[in-house]
Formats: sequence, C-alpha cells, structure tokens
Amino acid sequence: MIKRYATITLLCILSGGFLFGRTATAILDFDAINLPAGDAQALTERFRTEMQRLDTSRIFLDRARIKDVLAEQGLQEAFCTEEECAVEIGTLLGVQEIIVGSVAKVGATYT
Repeated sequence: MIKRYATITLLCILSGGFLFGRTATAILDFDAINLPAGDAQALTERFRTEMQRLDTSRIFLDRARIKDVLAEQGLQEAFCTEEECAVEIGTLLGVQEIIVGSVAKVGATYT
C-alpha cells in the first residue's frame, strides 16, 4: 500500500500537478552581479521559500531536485543565460514555468 501511494505521489509531482490543477515551477539560481555567488544563491533560496509560502497554486521544485536533473544531463545552471536554454532546462525538469534572473548589490541595496 505504501509503495502504491509513493508511486501515485511521484506521478503527480512529475506530471506537474495536473491532477490538482497546480502549475509546476522551477526557480533557477539567480546570476550574481557585484556580489558573491553564495549571496545570490542565498537570495534565490529566500525567494523560492517566499514564493512557496505565498503562492499555493504552484508546485515549486526544490533546489536539490533541479541540481540532480541537470547533473544527470551534464548541464549547469550557471551556463543558462539565454531564453532558449531556460526553455530547454524547463523541458528537462518537466515544469510549465521557469523563473530565471539576476540579483545585484549597489551600495547596501539589493536589486
């Protein structure tokens, strides 16, 4: 029974949540402009956490799942700066939406 439940749960996640009317969304690590890459990753994770908290109509893939899928395909997020690349990664991840962007620090302000 547990195995069957786990299989159904996995199928729902991989299908993008269609059974529940939820959109599967991936948030790639933001590019760092004028700040350390670790800061950009932390800000991306904070953004991901807030989006999950505020938007219950979407299923957000966690960072580890994104990294695993990209590693299996021999790809890295860092090289994805073009729209075409984002679409390819979104297709590999099986999501309907993908969020990419950058974060910059100007003085004490992050933008």
